[in-house]
Formats: sequence, C-alpha cells, structure tokens
Amino acid sequence: MTNKKEHKILRKTLSLMLAILVSILGIPLAKPQQVSATGTSDPKYLSSINITATASTTWSDEGKYNGDFYKEIINNYNNYTADNPLQIDSADKLAAFARAVNVGKKDFSGKYVKLTANIDLGGTDPTIEKTISGDKFSISITDSASNVWVPIGKSGAARFKGNFDGNGCEVRNMTVLITSGYVYAGLFGYVDGGSIKNTGVTGNVYASFSVGEGYVSGLVGECSGSITNSYAICNVYASSSSSFSTNAGGLTGTIMNGSITNSYATGNIYSYSSRFTDAGGLVGFCSDSITNSYATVNVYASSSSSSSYPNYASGLVGRGSSRISNSYATGNVLSYSSNSKTKSYASRLYGYGSVTNSYYYSGATIKGSAINFDNSIECSMDQMTGTGNGRATEKMSSLSTDNWIFQADGIGVKYLPRLKNIRYNEARNPVPKFLVPIDPDA
Repeated sequence: MTNKKEHKILRKTLSLMLAILVSILGIPLAKPQQVSATGTSDPKYLSSINITATASTTWSDEGKYNGDFYKEIINNYNNYTADNPLQIDSADKLAAFARAVNVGKKDFSGKYVKLTANIDLGGTDPTIEKTISGDKFSISITDSASNVWVPIGKSGAARFKGNFDGNGCEVRNMTVLITSGYVYAGLFGYVDGGSIKNTGVTGNVYASFSVGEGYVSGLVGECSGSITNSYAICNVYASSSSSFSTNAGGLTGTIMNGSITNSYATGNIYSYSSRFTDAGGLVGFCSDSITNSYATVNVYASSSSSSSYPNYASGLVGRGSSRISNSYATGNVLSYSSNSKTKSYASRLYGYGSVTNSYYYSGATIKGSAINFDNSIECSMDQMTGTGNGRATEKMSSLSTDNWIFQADGIGVKYLPRLKNIRYNEARNPVPKFLVPIDPDA
C-alpha cells in the first residue's frame, strides 16, 4: 500500500505523462481556435485599435493574378452553369476570379463557381502590439503585410451575386488589410443575393476606415444571400473613426435578407469605433435566421462616442432582429465605452432578437455596462461536451444527431458538439473542444 506522498508523486508522474502524450498527439494548448472561453485568462476591455500597416504586395497586383485565366473568365462568362461551373484550383486563379468581379464587374448572377483544391494565399501579417493598462488594453498594428487578399465583391456594380461552392476545400493563410474607403472585408467583400456553401477560410482580417459603415469578418463582409456548411477561423480587427457603425463578426459582418445554416466561426473579434459597434462571434448585425451553427469566439467591442448610440456585443450575434435556433456559443464577451453615458451591451448569444433552443457556456465572461439576458440555456463544461447521462446529448437536446456529432472525451480534452457537414482536420480546422487543465497536485 503506497502512502500519501507516493500517491502525490504518482499523480504528478501521470500528469506529466499525460501532458507529453497530449503534445505527441498534436493538441496545441495555446491556439485560440481550439479552446473555448477557458483559454482566455484575465479578459480585459478593449480601449482602442490603431492600424497604420501597409500592404507590400496584394493579389490584385499585375503578375500576381492569373492574367490568362482572367481573360478566359471574361470571354466565357455566360457559360458557367450549374453543370459547368467556373473551376478554381490555385491562388492566382482565385485572384483572377476576384478581379473579374471587382474590376470586370461580372456579378455572376445566375452563374456558378467551384473550388477544386485547397488554396494557400500565403499571406503574411503585419506587426501586432498589445498594450495593457489596468483593466483595459489597446492594439497597435504596424509595419507591412504581403500577399494581401482583395475581397471578392464590393459596393455598387461589383457585388457578387452568384453561387460559390467551396466543395469542402479551404482557403488558407488569408491576410486582408484595408485602411481606406468603404470597407467590405473578408474572403468575400459583398455578396448580394448569392450563395456561399461548403467553404472554409483561415487567416486574419485588418480593417480601418473613416467614411461610411464597415463590414468586417473572415468569410463575408456584407451578405444578403445564404451561407451554408461553411466556416471561418480568423482573428478580426476592425477600427473606425467614421460617424457610422462598425459591423464585425467571425463569419460575416452583417447578413440581411439571407440565412446562415450549419456553419461556424472561431478566433477573436476586436472591434473599435468612434461612434458605435455591433460585434458578434458569428455575425455583427443580423436580420435573418441562423440555424445549427456555433461560435467559439472571444468578442472585444468598444467605442469612444459622445452620442447615445450604444455598443452591442454577443457570443453569436451582436445586434439585429433575427431568429437563432439550435446553436451555441462559448466565448468571452466584453463591451466597453469610454463615455460613461453610452451603454455597452454584452450578451450571451444575441443582443436583440429571438433565441430558441440555443446554448451558451456558463463559464464565459460576459461584461458590459448593461447585460442582455437572452433566452439561451446555460450549460456547464460537462453539460456541453461528450456523451452520456447529463452531458451534451441530454442537456443540449435540441441539437439533432441529424446535424450534430457528440464525441466522447479524449485524452486531456472534452469535445463540444460539432457539425456533421463540416470536413474537420485537426491540423487545420480542429473540432471544437475544451482543453482540460492538468493539475499536478490534484
């Protein structure tokens, strides 16, 4: 029979072996896209974002996009049907397609586009510096970025109105950097009546503006179409000195007259405005439906407005009048205004609208000058993960096994419900999970 001291040594040895095993299995302990709200220690309020970085090269530069493919798109534009879509298998061809929409003003209305391979945009990020002062922090983004992506579609005659099928492929290492004019930032800038499906994107988005509204996200800046079976693994930085609002979300900045189904976002949202901001883990502003979707996103929203316009920040949708069902969020939400007379709303899932059969992680930090208590159902870590009595399959009963997978615990992790229709890859877009802290003295 071993004594208490031997038990402690044995526990420490087993904990060390577990940590080594977790490392061997390739479970990165620090990647924000893999951890829930528990991965962010000591959350703080965002006070400001200053973006002065520049683009050294972009995918719209002469020689970066495929010129021959661009001409082919223009010449064969009327032939891209559902049975004969425009097929894209490389970064320079994707850039040529973006140019056809943005410069050639081919909106692809009634046309079809399909990815046939994963695409690496090779973007490099600017320098990001974080300065902490008390319970607040500021962000400064400087230097330069290369292989900067120019979003597909913008306002006016250059909106994308077609049907884009990612075919389960992923656009990787995307860097978007926009520092002037009207901002529609993401893989797509403006989708008007079109559809995006089966598409994944990873990268970072940086946007600052001084005119008009801004729509900033990983997948689509502004959308009035449908998004299905898609995801974004991105950090989003949005900063505005405009007299209008900032709309920042993990998947799309705003969606109106459309829908989001079977999709997710993960990463961090940092949204600052001199007026007010709508920021959400999945969507900034939404006036339509969201079904069978989730966000594991930390949301930091702030303003310095002297007006009465409040901030709205939430784990899933910042603000709007949409309907959310059969969905969940796990991230921290911190909403702040330097003007004490301006309300900064913070919500679990949704700042304003209908929430049914949806869930949030009770351990998340939700802070603001005003807290909106939506109809989301509070769940502990154990209730949101794995299978068995009292676990996700029972507590989160509205999440049907037709659309969701409930995976049992792994070594050092507890798995959150994941979507059946998404092609997960632990090295790229890992399944949602909580990492279990290893306590050597437990």
